[in-house]
Amino acid sequence: MKRSIIKLKFLTPVHFGNGNLSNGEYELKADTIFSALCIESGNPLKIVELVKGKGLKISDAFPYIENYYYIPKPMIYIDQQSEDYKLFKKIKYITEDTLNAFLEGTMYPEDELKNFVLGDSEARTQVCVGEDPYQVGIYTFNNNCGLYIIVENMDDYIHDIFESMQYSGIGGRRSSGLGRFSFEIKECYKFPQGEMKVLLNTAMAKDGELEKALEGANYLLQKRSGFIHKSRYKKGDFYAFKAGSIFTGEFEGDIFDVGNDEHPVYRYSVPMFMGVNI
Repeated sequence: MKRSIIKLKFLTPVHFGNGNLSNGEYELKADTIFSALCIESGNPLKIVELVKGKGLKISDAFPYIENYYYIPKPMIYIDQQSEDYKLFKKIKYITEDTLNAFLEGTMYPEDELKNFVLGDSEARTQVCVGEDPYQVGIYTFNNNCGLYIIVENMDDYIHDIFESMQYSGIGGRRSSGLGRFSFEIKECYKFPQGEMKVLLNTAMAKDGELEKALEGANYLLQKRSGFIHKSRYKKGDFYAFKAGSIFTGEFEGDIFDVGNDEHPVYRYSVPMFMGVNI
């Protein structure tokens, strides 16, 4: 499959949910992107079949600043040369071209933290007729910043969906004009090879893979939930490995059904890996 970058430049503020309506985040997970693709396409089963047929993979949406692309900081203990190791705990993302410096222990966290300025979050008050005012958390990206998604695909069908989605928006509160963007398709940087694997999206192994996947792994789990599109019912809670988790081998993952008796609801959980050597 060909690998490319879809680089999103947001024209309006965004609302990406984290379970709290009043919080404004900039992080957008692969399962949310997958759901947006299913809804925008009007043919979710086609998207599901593409993934299950190994014709599509997507990463989480990661930040970029100008032409610098960020990836999640690998969950590896490195003997860093910097004296202030506590600063490394504050780093969530590193640029892909500083990955080797990070692994060699020669990266300076002061510089990374100073340069990582994406935008601002705030709470916006909204009012509906006949209801009390409420606050919605939004995030506004700086002009030279945004998010990018790594896509591995067999054809340009997904690009066509983004062409339509840019006008309807991505994320929450789209009816209020949030989440609209323009986009560019760029050549992806080269993935390094290595014995260890860095997870580049929110994903989970199938039952038969899980025991082996956990051998020698260093990972964090996060709960994924939310409401079913155009429904008052919630999706079933789902726990997935967080991007940046480290594994000694690869697993296939799957698309899991987290719906209820109403109808199936598909949760994307197919991993994308980048190799590293320690």
